Amino acid sequence: MGVFAQVIEPAPSHWRALKPAAGRYEALTAIQHRHQRGEAVVLQITGEAEGLAVLWCERRQDGGRELVAALGAGQGARPFIRWLIDFARANRASSIRTHCQRPGLIRLYQRQGFDIIGQDDSHYTILRWADGR
Repeated sequence: MGVFAQVIEPAPSHWRALKPAAGRYEALTAIQHRHQRGEAVVLQITGEAEGLAVLWCERRQDGGRELVAALGAGQGARPFIRWLIDFARANRASSIRTHCQRPGLIRLYQRQGFDIIGQDDSHYTILRWADGR
């Protein structure tokens, strides 16, 4: 079947669904402001995975592109992570970074080649996938 993503203009109900993934109100507000400035997209995910995701791209110190998977809510994390890697490669991002607090989700990311690289100020585990190409 596959995973499909469509950029949407999020309604308040979408932000409410994403709120638990943000953890703190301040984190959600910062991401909402990033979206309002046109620096992030909210995706409606369908197919093998169902839900919402917030993504943006950053420039790393070495000049490479890093895709940031900031928030997610829904079902089908395993196929979504595979889609995320394919999406990063198709958009010339040589790495993906995400911050996660759920142990089961952290293990799923690790099984797809993500490494734990630290912990953020909110005590979320920071994971990074780096393309070996």
